[in-house]
Amino acid sequence: MHEPENPVLHRKGAEIAKVRKENQSATRTAPVFHLDPQRGRVRKSHLRPEGSTLGVRPEGSTLGVRPEGSTLGVRTREWRWNGAQRRALHTLRQRSFPLRSLRLRAFAPLRLCGEVFRMKAATHPYLSTLMAQQKITMKSIAADLGVSRSTVSFVLGGEAEKHRINPETAQRIVKYAEDIGFRPNYFAQALNRGKTGSIGLVFPDVHEIYMSEMLRGIDEVFARHDATMMLSSSRMCRRLEMRNIDSLLYRGVDGLIIIPCADFNSKPTGVASLARVIAKSKLPAVCVDRVPDDWTGSSVVQDDRSGAREAVDLLVRRGAKRVACISFNLAASSIASRIAGYHDALREHGRVADPRLLVLLDQIDAQANDLSDAIRALLALGEDERPDAWFVTTSGLSYRARDLTVSLSGDAAAPLIARFGADPPFFTSGMISVHQPHREIGRQSAELLFKLMADPGAEPAQIVVPTTVS
Repeated sequence: MHEPENPVLHRKGAEIAKVRKENQSATRTAPVFHLDPQRGRVRKSHLRPEGSTLGVRPEGSTLGVRPEGSTLGVRTREWRWNGAQRRALHTLRQRSFPLRSLRLRAFAPLRLCGEVFRMKAATHPYLSTLMAQQKITMKSIAADLGVSRSTVSFVLGGEAEKHRINPETAQRIVKYAEDIGFRPNYFAQALNRGKTGSIGLVFPDVHEIYMSEMLRGIDEVFARHDATMMLSSSRMCRRLEMRNIDSLLYRGVDGLIIIPCADFNSKPTGVASLARVIAKSKLPAVCVDRVPDDWTGSSVVQDDRSGAREAVDLLVRRGAKRVACISFNLAASSIASRIAGYHDALREHGRVADPRLLVLLDQIDAQANDLSDAIRALLALGEDERPDAWFVTTSGLSYRARDLTVSLSGDAAAPLIARFGADPPFFTSGMISVHQPHREIGRQSAELLFKLMADPGAEPAQIVVPTTVS
């Protein structure tokens, strides 16, 4: 491709040719060699014979005169070619590329003091492609800026303050990396640090409202620590839960936050113990919302027993004489604590729990008839035996229980119900609610995990977050 002629160079070239033509008869002496202290090498020159006008600028000529404000040909004490320029020009020489076509003296300004390489050569069709293909590494950036590779690594890794690196140097490195579009290699950083910066989360169902609130609290803490979340769903299946945990361990996560799945008491799956798997991996982990029976590690749960006791107590104080309890028959610590709180409240009021009023469901299926059959059987009891209030251990189950109670009893009045959970915005169900601090639980679980990661030898912590009833 032919480059357009530069009019300034053309005019200067004509003036040079004119001077050379006027001095064709001048003879040159033997070459003189001298040491150039700036470049550190020997240079060769010729003396101008006496009377010769060779190299003398004619009167009125602007040849070699730098226009006011121009930086053409100006070099500072700190000026030097950067690594990218050196590699590019070396490659050009190897390919016998005509360097004259680059018109190096017309490039203004050159890269000064470690700033970004801004030369008109970058627009050249071959050189621009060559520069784009140059692999940028921390080592090349360090060479360009005149610092060590470890300094570049610490700065781009966010550890400049920790290693007491000069703020001006750190800012210069960050700006240079942004200008050239450099991003550190994730896998190289993970290998050097022994950490991936990612945290694994295993939830039974990420679409449930309370779990999404937990995720918000967790994400707030992750953002402060610049951590990446790797979320997986076990879909209420313990085998899938173990597979997800194995996958996260294989990917080298730095820690785990788990809401464990729970088998139905009537249908144990026989999957390997979660506690043993985590203990064998020696990875920092926190159980949230519920804990397995053999779990001895850190956990963050809500005060389910106190919340259930307060809710049932409120039912009794509102006039309830026989309170039924509806729950899934899960081997979960949270469910067991809520049922225990139900019994505590009855004992406090001097009442004996009737086993017939405890309904335990052995499946999670909205189309099944087990709940409707159980409520129908309770409503068929005698007037002094049937329940006049209901305590439900989960939010979703409470709405189904309320609708069935109204339809099966034939009473248009809403039944007296207390449940774990709360109504969504802009909707009031009339049920007593045990408000669960899901966002706070998520926040505290993430903070606890980062403490364990910072101090692997720390003792496990068990945090219980209080609930409120209204």
